[in-house]
Amino acid sequence: MSDSDLEAAFLTLWKQLGGRLPVKREFKFYPRRKWRADFAWPDCMVLVECEGQGGRHQSYMGFENDAEKYNAATLLGYRVFRVTSRMLKLDPAGALEPIIALVNP
Repeated sequence: MSDSDLEAAFLTLWKQLGGRLPVKREFKFYPRRKWRADFAWPDCMVLVECEGQGGRHQSYMGFENDAEKYNAATLLGYRVFRVTSRMLKLDPAGALEPIIALVNP
């Protein structure tokens, strides 16, 4: 599953499982870097990263860069959720319901 397919699947499941609050895509969360989150609810301080297979995620530097990004988001007060295609396929409710509970009004 490509990253764009994974993000589309996330959005579809978000709506199906009851996510009501609109989501911001490609949200720039860090003031001094170009870091963006795949999905965000800035008022709730929640970010979601869809972790696809392959690409930069497979290299050690890609993994290390992601760790730096997630740590910076945490220091800013964000709760960072990481979602994989396997999680969405095997247990979509388990993957999304904690996020929905945090952001739904």
